[in-house]
Amino acid sequence: MDEYRSAYRLAFDYHAKYAPFPATPDLWEAAARDLGECCSKNGNSPFLAALLLAVMDEMERQWKAAQA
Repeated sequence: MDEYRSAYRLAFDYHAKYAPFPATPDLWEAAARDLGECCSKNGNSPFLAALLLAVMDEMERQWKAAQA
């Protein structure tokens, strides 16, 4: 269970770092780069990757809603 707790914590910290969403193209690029680095540093866990991609999708949804 500790690996799940760690993955949730990493995903939460990642989301908090860029919340509610990256406001500039440079921040989007940094967010994408950080996502890849976070995955690779943590053994490329499929579970963590799925969580981080869900966070990225949510930030994109919020960004699009703010543009409307």
